[in-house]
Amino acid sequence: MAPGLGVTTDRQTTMVVDLGDEQVVLERVVIREALSEPFEISVDILSEHGELDLRPHLGKVIKVKVEQGGEIVRRVHGYIIEGMFVGEAKAGWRYRLTVRPWTYFMDANLEYRIFQEKNAKQILEDIFRLAGQPDVDFSKLTSKRIKRTYCVQYGESDFDFASRIMEEEGIYYYFVHEDNRHQMVLCEGPGSHAKGAPDMLTYNAYSQSMVGALADNETATPFVTLWMERLRTAARGKVTMRDWDFRRPQKPINRAAERSGNPCDKAEVYMGASRVVLGEPMESETLADANTLSALYASRVDQATYTGMSQSLGLTAGFKVKIDHENDRFDDDYLITSTQHTIVSETYRSGDSMDAAHGLDVAFEAIPAATPFRPQQRTPRPVVRGLESAIVTGPPGEVIYTDEYGRVKVQFHWDRLGKKDDKTSCWIRVSQTGGLGNLILPRVGHEVLIDFLGGDPDRPIVVGRVFNAEHMPLYKLPDHRTIATWRSKTVGQPAAIGEAKAVGDDHPGIRDKPAVESNELRFEDKAGQEEVYLHANRLLNVRVRMDETHKVGQDQTIFVGRNRTEKVEKDEKVEILGKRDYTLTGNETEIISEGNRTTTIKKGNRTATLEMGNDALNVKMGNITVKAAMGKIEMEAMQSIELKVGQNSIKIDQMGVTIKGMMVKSEAQTMNEVKGAMTTTQGSAMMTVKGAITMIN
Repeated sequence: MAPGLGVTTDRQTTMVVDLGDEQVVLERVVIREALSEPFEISVDILSEHGELDLRPHLGKVIKVKVEQGGEIVRRVHGYIIEGMFVGEAKAGWRYRLTVRPWTYFMDANLEYRIFQEKNAKQILEDIFRLAGQPDVDFSKLTSKRIKRTYCVQYGESDFDFASRIMEEEGIYYYFVHEDNRHQMVLCEGPGSHAKGAPDMLTYNAYSQSMVGALADNETATPFVTLWMERLRTAARGKVTMRDWDFRRPQKPINRAAERSGNPCDKAEVYMGASRVVLGEPMESETLADANTLSALYASRVDQATYTGMSQSLGLTAGFKVKIDHENDRFDDDYLITSTQHTIVSETYRSGDSMDAAHGLDVAFEAIPAATPFRPQQRTPRPVVRGLESAIVTGPPGEVIYTDEYGRVKVQFHWDRLGKKDDKTSCWIRVSQTGGLGNLILPRVGHEVLIDFLGGDPDRPIVVGRVFNAEHMPLYKLPDHRTIATWRSKTVGQPAAIGEAKAVGDDHPGIRDKPAVESNELRFEDKAGQEEVYLHANRLLNVRVRMDETHKVGQDQTIFVGRNRTEKVEKDEKVEILGKRDYTLTGNETEIISEGNRTTTIKKGNRTATLEMGNDALNVKMGNITVKAAMGKIEMEAMQSIELKVGQNSIKIDQMGVTIKGMMVKSEAQTMNEVKGAMTTTQGSAMMTVKGAITMIN
C-alpha cells in the first residue's frame, strides 16, 4: 500500500483517502442523496496504530469505491468537511468523517453581484464559473428560457443564489460520482433522466437472513425486499400568478395552471406578487405560463411516492429503474428521488459494535417516471429592509442619461464590479413629487435613495435624492438656512448670449463662484428679507390660458436689455393714479390700424415740446378740427405760417401776410375795414367797387 493511502480490508469495499502516512480501516459508510439536495456521506474509520490528526485532511478529497461480485458498482467522491473523534475501542481509535460536495464551499461566501440580460442557464453558468466549479453538466437544459433584464445576487452565498434561481425556474439536479470528480447534472423534466444500473429491480420479499447470505457470498442482488406506496392529496388544483407591468398598466399579467388528480384537489394558490415580469411583456406571459405549471407540479410531486429497500448499491438518485412487481399496478418505471446507502464492513460487523444484521442496505424513495419533478422553493429570497443609497451613472460625457420613461441607471455602493457607466444597473424608474406633472431627473454623479418594490432587490425604484461632499447644498449652510430653492444646471457648453445684458445672481451665499449657468426659483424666508427670486439663464416663457393678475404692493422695476414686443389682440386699459414719466431715446411709431383715438385731460394742461426737429400731422382722408371752446388758439412761428388749399394760400411771415387764390372774397356782416399806411387795390382786367354809398377820399 502506498504511503498516505488508507485501504479497508473488507472484501466488498475499498476506500482511498489521503491521511499522510496513516493507515485506516473502513468500518461503515452512509451515503444520503436526493434530487435538488447536496449529498452527505458519513464515513466511519478505524485507526489501529494510534491517534490521527485530522486537521491537515479537512477540505481534502476522499474517495470510496464499492465492489459487488468483483465489479465496481458504486463510487463516491467528495470533500472531507468535518472530522470527529468518536471514541477508543479495543481495535483502535474510531473517527467519523463527514463528506460533502463542492457546493459546500460555494455556500461559505456572501456576495453582491448584478446580472443583466441573461437567462437562468447563463446566470448559472456564470455563477459556477466564478466559483471555480466547472463540474456542472448543462446539456439536459434544452428548453428556451426567458432573459432576465436584471437579477441581483444580494448578500447571498453563491450556492444559495444558484439554488434560488434553479428553484424559481423549475431546475433541479443530482450528482454523478466518478473516480476523480463528482459532477452536478442539471435537469428540467422526465427526459433528463437515464436508466440506472441496475435498470430493473424485482420485488422479492426475501428474509433478511437470505439477503445477508447473498451479500456475504458477493452475489449481486437486484431485488426489492420492501415496497410501500404512499398516496396523499395535494388539495391544490390550481395555481394562479399575477404581476403588473408598468409598460402596460391596463393589462396585468395573469396566468393560471390547473390540474386535478383527486376530487378534493380544489384549492387555488393565488400568487398576487409572483415576479414574472423579468423581460419584455410577451416573454413575461410565457414565463408566467411556465412558472404556474412548475409551481403546480412542485405542490403535487409527492401525491404518489414509493419507498423501497434493496441491496443494490448502484441505485442512485436521479436515475430511473423499472420495478418488476407481482402486482401489475406497481409494475412500472420509476424515478429515484432519494437514497440512503448503508455499507458496513465485515470487520465492523464482527467487532464490538453491531450496527446491522448484514453489510448492505439501500433505502430509496421514488415517483412514477412520467411524473414531472419540480423542486420546492426552499431557498429564501433576500429582502431589502429599508432604503439604499446609490450614484446615478451614464455613458462617458453624458450629464443626463435617461429613456422614454424618465428612468435612470445607478451604481450601488456595494457593487465592486460596476464601471460607473451605462451598464451598472437596469433602467430604474424615478419617483416624482406633485403627481405626474413634475419632471426632475437625477443627473450623472448625483446620489439618490433607492427603495425596492416588495423588498425585492431585482425591483429598485428611485424615491429621493441627497447631498454629499461632492455635491453640496447650493447655498452655504447653516448661514443661509432660510433659503428654499429649486435650481438646475446648464448641460453642455453654455451658448453665447450675444448683446444680452448680464443679469446673473449676486447672492452672497451662493456656493458656486463664479455662478454656474443655471435656472433657478428661490425663496428667502428670513424675516425682513423675504424674497421670491426667479432666474432664467436664457429664455423665459410664461403662458396663461385665460386670465392673469399681477398685484404689486409698492414699486415695480422692469429692465429689458434689448427689445420688447407686446401684443394685445383685443382691448388694453392702463390706469395711473399718479404721474407718468416717459423717456424715449430712439424713434417712436404708433399705428392705429382701425378705430379712433381719444385723449382726454379732465383737468390740467397739455404741453408738447419738440426741442429739435419737425412736427408733422398728416390726415390722408378726413378732416382736422381744432377748437378752443372757452379760450383762444394761438400759433406762433419764427419764420412763417402758411395755409394752403389747392392753388390758394395764406402765408404769414416776417414780411407780412400774403393771400393768394383763384378768387378771394372778404365779407363782413357789419363792416369790412382794410387799412394800411399804404394800400394798393388793383384789378388787372376789371375792378368793381360797389356799395350803397361809396366814398373815395
